[in-house]
Amino acid sequence: MTQQNKAKISYVFALFLYGTMAVLLKYINLPIEFVALIRGIVGSLFLLILTLLTRGKLDISSIKKNFKYLLLSGMSLGINWVCLFRAFRVSTVSISILVDYMAPIFMIIISPLLFKEHLNKKKLICVFIAFIGLIMVSGVVGSDIRMINVEGLLLAAGAGLGFMGVIIFNKLMGDVSVYDKAVVQISIAALTVVPFAIKAVLETSIVWDFKSVFLSFIMGLVSTGMAYYFYFYGISGLSVQTVAVVGYVEPVITVLSSVIFLKESMSMAAMAGAVLIIGAAVSSELISGHGEDKKELNGSAI
Repeated sequence: MTQQNKAKISYVFALFLYGTMAVLLKYINLPIEFVALIRGIVGSLFLLILTLLTRGKLDISSIKKNFKYLLLSGMSLGINWVCLFRAFRVSTVSISILVDYMAPIFMIIISPLLFKEHLNKKKLICVFIAFIGLIMVSGVVGSDIRMINVEGLLLAAGAGLGFMGVIIFNKLMGDVSVYDKAVVQISIAALTVVPFAIKAVLETSIVWDFKSVFLSFIMGLVSTGMAYYFYFYGISGLSVQTVAVVGYVEPVITVLSSVIFLKESMSMAAMAGAVLIIGAAVSSELISGHGEDKKELNGSAI
């Protein structure tokens, strides 16, 4: 198996792990800032232990060389967590995800300028089809316009900007291993969440219960620690266009997990949208030539 195919599999697996968060969040009764903080702490500790067990130590030299981008990407990640989770609370999940996932489209537009990537017109069409599918999956079409909350839109847009920051700063990094990258970025993301968690303590009365804490721990271990290891491995070896198209599979996984585990209904339009997204993702990879595969791997820091 080629390195590039490994990167694709890792990225898709990370998206699958992310898709479990919606189900877990349904049963957690803690302020969203605390959920984000717990997942950051648990995720970073898991990755640190994994690094020490497999490699013995962190590569301090490579971390220092890339610290600027590690810091910026970690902060972007923390902002994405807080903004998106808070958007879920003040607006609908469907609208929040829809706004957040406009980020990959903007990434494709600016990728030729930032990363000198060739703008593949066929992949651009695939992204457009995937976004249409996302609109259908979200259920926004036909929903009551009065349900749209301005604060929720702004928070979701902030999450989208954080999403873009994570991709941009990871692509700009030099030679740093996925272990070091994951540990540092998740740790910085957790620190970024701390001020928001303190604000939540001052403004709300927090009731701790075992189920919420346990599920937050699982989210940190699986949906953060494990997921971001595979995520950073994947995006480091893929083009922005591939990351954008395949990334639209995540909301499909989220919806399907809600249908399976939460017994939520799924409309025919949503099913058709899911087919469009998966079809666009598969088509995007089928039209990738071998020469493009090599370009995607160029600059990979795995």
